[in-house]
Amino acid sequence: MYLIYIDGSGSVRNPNERHFVLAGVSVFERQIYHLIKEVEEFVARLKLGVPEDVELHASAMARGSVAPWKGIRRQGRLDIIENALKLLQESHWTNTLFAIIVEKCIARRQIRWNTLSKRYAIASTFS
Repeated sequence: MYLIYIDGSGSVRNPNERHFVLAGVSVFERQIYHLIKEVEEFVARLKLGVPEDVELHASAMARGSVAPWKGIRRQGRLDIIENALKLLQESHWTNTLFAIIVEKCIARRQIRWNTLSKRYAIASTFS
């Protein structure tokens, strides 16, 4: 069995944003212990506090506006993000990162067509 974590970036309803991003990680159940251990050791080396209390949330890290990221230079924060991603890249081959970027104006047309096709029982041939 695989454990999957998915998170979004952007807002589906915000008309000022062109894109919405969904990204995630898939980890085989027998690999999760090893990955958590590696991440906790990585966070401990950063000396930002108790590893279990430090969240590696990319947007907060990139902005640097909240603790523990507030006192770290931008390039330092970006390096930490890159190194955190390397943990996954270098972990077991079954662990997978994935993402999709949705251009909202195209998705809206697709959704409208799908709604219309269901309402009138029209077969949709979109891929």
